[in-house]
Amino acid sequence: DQDSLPDYDTLDEILELYVEQDQSAKAIMNKGYTEADVKRVLRLVDLNEYKRRQSPVGVRLTQRGFGRDRRYPITNGWPLGE
Repeated sequence: DQDSLPDYDTLDEILELYVEQDQSAKAIMNKGYTEADVKRVLRLVDLNEYKRRQSPVGVRLTQRGFGRDRRYPITNGWPLGE
């Protein structure tokens, strides 16, 4: 996975900022992460939203879970990473 993704420490930090802290791509890049890394990670998270809707309900391990806490209109042209 590290061949196509940023190193795991960077990946974890970007995911924490985007998913848990609900920060925008611009805010994450302002923290020093490269535009390429941020856009790639956010794009993958957003593109795979439909998979989370197809799966059964699971346990929540953090303050913010996928599902009701994080809903994006997948048919309304949601701007990725904004």
